[in-house]
Amino acid sequence: MKKFLSLILCLVMAFSLVALASCGDDETPPAASSTPGSTPSSTPGSVDNRPTVDNLGGMNAEQLYQAALNKVAELTNYRMDTVQTITMSAQGQTISFDQTVIAIKDGINEYVKTENEMESSANMEAWYIDEMFYAIMGGTKAKAAISYDTYVEKYMPEGATSEGALMNIPADWFVDVKIYNVDGEYYLEFVVSGEEYLEYMSSTSLAGMIESVDDLENIVYRVFFTEDGELDNIVTEFAMTIQGIPADIVSVTEISNIGTAEITPPANPDSFIDVTDNLQ
Repeated sequence: MKKFLSLILCLVMAFSLVALASCGDDETPPAASSTPGSTPSSTPGSVDNRPTVDNLGGMNAEQLYQAALNKVAELTNYRMDTVQTITMSAQGQTISFDQTVIAIKDGINEYVKTENEMESSANMEAWYIDEMFYAIMGGTKAKAAISYDTYVEKYMPEGATSEGALMNIPADWFVDVKIYNVDGEYYLEFVVSGEEYLEYMSSTSLAGMIESVDDLENIVYRVFFTEDGELDNIVTEFAMTIQGIPADIVSVTEISNIGTAEITPPANPDSFIDVTDNLQ
């Protein structure tokens, strides 16, 4: 179970990097369709009765989504907080636990911290500051001098940087792009094909982990906005089967401290073991 937990936590981290998928610069999301039963709010064969609106802040669903993407793509200084609830069922038992992820970016400097209430060995803290990488995991503290180009190319999953390689999701993967107004909450919702998504992820540096996924259901994205059309938070839902064990994941991501986020270097940097030579 511990090996399985480590695998699924790595995978959830990977998928959380694409909380905001993006269509390419020359692509436009398709017009909203009304395929019944394609979202968790409706069952197969039923009709989705959630109220929709044609526009928000003067923008239709496609324009609203593109505006949110443009805003996120332009960010160079911000804090992102994600709470991931993971529910697994195995051998007649169901367990549910939370994992929190804090990510702070200030130019090329980055900070990431994960905490998991089920498996403490999955807890991690890492800094990339002035071309020096620091990490604490499993009680081990290590550091290495790494140029930014090398850091992006070899040590960060695609999509974790401003280049956002994983953010170029083809527009024709989107299904049911609509704006909903449910109990005064406005959100844009759409579905991305799990199968195509899995194939795309397998083409990245995460392929070694992705190959262990037996099945991945469609991924539902809900991007919440204020009534003025400003981005609020992002919710993703998906289910996967890994090594025969089903898991449901719900992630809630909030972006804050835009333009004011600060990264504090780790305490006692001299106590970190220098492993630069081991990375050559």
